[in-house]
Amino acid sequence: MVFVKKLELLASLCLYQGIMLLLLPVFWLRLYYKIYRHKAYQKFSQQGRMRERLGGYQSERRVKPQAVDIHFHTVSVGEFLALKPLIDYYLRQHPDWHFLISTTTLTGSDQVLHSYGGQVSHVYLPWDIPFFVGFFLRLWQPRKIVLMETEIWPNLLMQARKHAIPVYLVNARLSEKSAHAYAKWASLSRFLLNHFQLIITQAKPDQRRFISLGALPRQVCCLGNIKFDLTLKAGFKEQAEHLRSALQWQNKLILVAASTHLDEDQKCLDCYTRLKHYFPALKLILVPRHPERFETVYQLAKNTAPTQKRSNIPANTLAQQINRHHDTEVLIGDSLGEMLIYYELADVVIMGGSLIPHGGHNLLEPAKLGKAIIVGPYMHNFATITKLFIQNKALIQLQSPLTLCEQTRYLLQNPQTRQIMGKQASQLMQQHSGVTEKLYQLLS
Repeated sequence: MVFVKKLELLASLCLYQGIMLLLLPVFWLRLYYKIYRHKAYQKFSQQGRMRERLGGYQSERRVKPQAVDIHFHTVSVGEFLALKPLIDYYLRQHPDWHFLISTTTLTGSDQVLHSYGGQVSHVYLPWDIPFFVGFFLRLWQPRKIVLMETEIWPNLLMQARKHAIPVYLVNARLSEKSAHAYAKWASLSRFLLNHFQLIITQAKPDQRRFISLGALPRQVCCLGNIKFDLTLKAGFKEQAEHLRSALQWQNKLILVAASTHLDEDQKCLDCYTRLKHYFPALKLILVPRHPERFETVYQLAKNTAPTQKRSNIPANTLAQQINRHHDTEVLIGDSLGEMLIYYELADVVIMGGSLIPHGGHNLLEPAKLGKAIIVGPYMHNFATITKLFIQNKALIQLQSPLTLCEQTRYLLQNPQTRQIMGKQASQLMQQHSGVTEKLYQLLS
């Protein structure tokens, strides 16, 4: 029986390695395709950063040759913003330490550079292939690796153990659907989970699922969700009011559709068109999730109503320039790092990624600001948070995307309901905060 399980594990690992090697040319061609099609990715190529996905960091390493004290890996913007309170805490406690933050997306990279500049080292994480990952670890020599939420990369974990580097999975989550998928590869899942020094989950159901997959009970603990410790950057309220003035949207109802995906943009635009019959002065801020879709969504919105891009409104818009934007009804949020500004302007927020079977996006930023929030039926990546907010009447979850317009109209017609929902959301944020310091103590 033991021999069979070892054979099964070996076969699973060989299959994974083979698939990753076969997919490498596909990854590379996909990257070139993005660079060719989308302006946002062209600077990625021009700055020579493509080599980082293959483990090439020589120029970055020469800037800070000392070993890394902690390597934080966050996939994209959402994960980085969630982990930022912990990174900030470490920077305050250990200003002389060397921190490395890796991402895998362009937007995540831009957010790291915008937040910290040269205060930390930043690179893209290489693709999960043994020699790329091994070279990465030998080059940076981290004393500790902190991964976020669902980042379980076989070669990174195995290479870290080979180099005696402890790996921690923080704010870990595992949906019921994902747990079933991992269970089909039981030997491999158990093997990988036991490579973690500690798995720190955001909820009890996540803790139980990790243990059921083979993680040792002493390896797994639940602290709560670090995303409740969200910190708001200074000055965003003033920037929001400046944008409101530039658009001449004072005393207007504003609907924000945040982090939308393909097929969601049109749903939100159709909803907006119908709502205009009831609220003629209603305005819409539509923020696509991915930069490569900014132009496509802009063209789509132009067919619905007078539309402007955020990037066409300079931060220092003067009074005499305001008339250029006075007829704007739809604003495309084609900027990075400004979601707080858009949320601050909102009367109602529709969370993208939840109107299609994507799994939703983090709703805690608008909750922190006390906004009325609508989510679609597909919030399985944030099931625990969604359930908590529903129980406390702090958001509305649609049973079907078809009821989006009806529920949005209800909230727009009832300012008192919006206020009560927003207050409940803000209070929940306060009640569940305080995870960062506990997490720091555990990791230390």
